[in-house]
Amino acid sequence: MMSLTLYGCRDASEPSNVTQDVYGQGVEEPEENPGEDVSQGGTSAPEENASLTPQEEEEADLVGHILETGQMQFTVAEVITEESEDGASVMVTAAPDGDDSDFNHATVAYDEETVFYIRKIYDGGARYEDLDASAEELKTDVLVSVWGDYEEDGQTFHAVKVQMDQFV
Repeated sequence: MMSLTLYGCRDASEPSNVTQDVYGQGVEEPEENPGEDVSQGGTSAPEENASLTPQEEEEADLVGHILETGQMQFTVAEVITEESEDGASVMVTAAPDGDDSDFNHATVAYDEETVFYIRKIYDGGARYEDLDASAEELKTDVLVSVWGDYEEDGQTFHAVKVQMDQFV
């Protein structure tokens, strides 16, 4: 059994405790001033970040759902990204506790220098908030985006930055 997950919102900068408006595919940008949080009527991002769009952000090197966690590592089932007929990106992943044999599995190692943060995604991706986090907050079935490189063995991915997604 498989489930579909629509996914967007990538941030290549260091995480901050700032809410930012994100306008992905299919969501029209409101006419308010950039950086204004339309749901709460207040300024949500510094002016220099107000013009960022998902197209300008760096894509993660690895995206997947956490299958298990261990000491200084975790295992993910990679998601499969497809483009729908209308041009939107659709991410396909195994259902929790479902058969994930059709998905690549990767072991992700991290160290004390790895940056962790939680991206709280609101209103179906219309806006998000990045919060500082730690490795202790890694949990199974969480969707993660990871930046880094495969180690020399080609089997282990070394994480430099880990984003844990939380849909609200």
